[in-house]
Amino acid sequence: MASTGKPTLHKGSQAASEKWRYDGNGNQVEEAYFGVDGRPTLSSEGVARLTMGYDEHGNKVDTNFFDVDGKPTLHKDGYARWTSRFDERGNAVERASFAVDGKLADKQSRWDRRAQLIVTTNMAIRRR
Repeated sequence: MASTGKPTLHKGSQAASEKWRYDGNGNQVEEAYFGVDGRPTLSSEGVARLTMGYDEHGNKVDTNFFDVDGKPTLHKDGYARWTSRFDERGNAVERASFAVDGKLADKQSRWDRRAQLIVTTNMAIRRR
């Protein structure tokens, strides 16, 4: 806040405030950005809101990015959603990024049972 007591913008962002929401297990499930007028606005990452999902072990298995109108949008790194899959020990075994249209986007990565990265496939992405 400014010395006037009014919200000010975060450096490099259009956001004056951020709000978070958590599930019953304490996992962050939503993050949203708001301008000085209290309306949704874009963060420095290029999104107004993101949601996260978790598996039964508390591993983050997906993150989705939305614009000020609540529609899927591209994060500054070029994807609208990413998903992860984990083995029984909680090691990441796959991660994939998706475009706004839901198609596989920029890359897909896989790890072996020893949690060593074994392949990353880079894909072309079309910006909307």
